[in-house]
Amino acid sequence: MGEDLCSDGSAPADCALRDLNDGRRADKNYLNVPMAVDNGGVHLNSTIVGGAMWDMRKTLNKHFADGIVYTALTENFNPWTDFLQARYGIVDAARRLGATRGDLQKIDNAFEAHGIYPGWEAIGYKRDGDTLAKGPAPAAEAVGQSRNMAVDGAYWATSYVDLKSFFDGTPEYGIKVGKVKGGDGPKDFQQDGLWSLDPVIQGKELLDTRVGANGADVVSTKVNGNGRKVTVVAGGPGDQREADSDGTALTWVDIQGDEADVYVRQGDGKPVNITPETGTSALRPTIAHGKVSFLNYKASQTYVDVYDLATGTLTEAKAGGFLDVPTDYVHNGMYDKNLVRTDSFAMLWGGYDQLPKLEIAPVADVADDGRADWTRVSCGDGAQLYPTLDNSSDRILWSETCGTTDVVTRARAAGDCA
Repeated sequence: MGEDLCSDGSAPADCALRDLNDGRRADKNYLNVPMAVDNGGVHLNSTIVGGAMWDMRKTLNKHFADGIVYTALTENFNPWTDFLQARYGIVDAARRLGATRGDLQKIDNAFEAHGIYPGWEAIGYKRDGDTLAKGPAPAAEAVGQSRNMAVDGAYWATSYVDLKSFFDGTPEYGIKVGKVKGGDGPKDFQQDGLWSLDPVIQGKELLDTRVGANGADVVSTKVNGNGRKVTVVAGGPGDQREADSDGTALTWVDIQGDEADVYVRQGDGKPVNITPETGTSALRPTIAHGKVSFLNYKASQTYVDVYDLATGTLTEAKAGGFLDVPTDYVHNGMYDKNLVRTDSFAMLWGGYDQLPKLEIAPVADVADDGRADWTRVSCGDGAQLYPTLDNSSDRILWSETCGTTDVVTRARAAGDCA
């Protein structure tokens, strides 16, 4: 394959698409990129398992080795086969094709040499937060700009996508809710035929976006007890997304075409559009201490806007160049006193071996034309995305990918990771 790639006289190392002899190991070189990047690194990490098969081919009769791999691919593998299952599938195919004990030892040696063995995912990866749930694939990686995490006091929530349904082309989105400490593990909050996104926890109330054939509404559900009565709290002709509440007032984004406006409703009053000008592109409204903060993108510049519920005044300030472009990789969290961002620029400009990390800074400093002292939320080794923060306690939640993508929390930011 690719015999013409080096027709200009270049060396194979300079013109090859991939090098199956690059020596990469799962337990040392696996790139923990999120699903939004290369579907979780299926190409970026392919030479690890491909290299094991290449080493196997170098030590066995090559035609026999090719037959083993072909049999495993067609009879043992499926779209969800991971590295370790690939090893077991190869060994099973080899046995059925008459491999000797010596052949099987050579196959085991090849996979061991590439760090593929039971428990490899946990080797060499540091995590300095508490894991609340293992494996929920973040919905935000499939539905760009959705709010993915929520925490308030005793409860936390995350939106997730069922990966099998996603790759089958019929994605299903739900929300898991659990306790920060104790409890029996997270519970699913989902309605058949609807997508559940944008979770927010307010005390013992879950606010989320329910998306159906007729659009998106913000709904309310009690997270404690067995009763799961769902009440629509924000509806209308547009898509209602990204709600937040302080218990007395509600804010959300109304999306109609290219327009994304921030609405506020206090008590039982009427909804008020606090961004009535045309061309608004707002997201991440957060409400606390009588003020609504949100990010507003206009003229290729990010603004940190704050609306005072008591006076009805709106103030805005440029947030500087590091928040200029909303992408699927940069999910900013706007809170009462702090702004948490995913620093993806290292990954975007420095190569995929530079995994995205969370950073935090005071809102006031960010609003001062971006002159902020960003510090690390966590010193963990994995890819960190989709942060949220509890205003009352400074507790932070996020998704962290280390083999699996897990829900992780810290009581406060780590600060200096030197």
